[in-house]
Amino acid sequence: MRFTMSESTAEDKLKIALEKKDLGNAAFKSGQYRDALRLYHEAIFYVQGLEKSLTSAMESSTGTTAAGPGDEKKRPRTEADMLLVALYNNMSVIHLKLANWKRALESAEKALSKDEGNAKAAFRKAQAQIHLGERLKAIKLLEELNKAHPNDPDIARELYVQRRDEEQSEVQHEKAFKEAWKGKFSFNRDKP
Repeated sequence: MRFTMSESTAEDKLKIALEKKDLGNAAFKSGQYRDALRLYHEAIFYVQGLEKSLTSAMESSTGTTAAGPGDEKKRPRTEADMLLVALYNNMSVIHLKLANWKRALESAEKALSKDEGNAKAAFRKAQAQIHLGERLKAIKLLEELNKAHPNDPDIARELYVQRRDEEQSEVQHEKAFKEAWKGKFSFNRDKP
């Protein structure tokens, strides 16, 4: 036997999730990052699964059907989807502030899985990659973002800084390499 969520239950859960998100935003603004993270997690518990049930409700009311089980990108985005993106984005920025680089990356990727064009999530993903030592991946992502959002000063600034730092790193690496091998090979004809 399969149970379906009634519309009022889905709406109630969505309302609670939105309230938790608002409380999390207030905690974030007052610098209470761990409290904000907890509230965002709680909101996610309320909203998980709603995006599919709300889509089903939308389909039954319009008479349309989803493209298939693997076609997440083809189904219409619901308010629950957008809320999940916001929650994961908010969690990503908090993890960045707390230097939880891997968690920041994971949260940004979860936001991108729901909205692949989300510039905030992509920018936060790049910031996490930088701290995880994946500067070249971050630069590639920042270049894509800069192309899509050429007037965003934060993206342009971060791209400039990362390109500069990568260039300096390459110069230092090359210098260290030359120093390490300096004098190791001599071509003295007097010695065998």
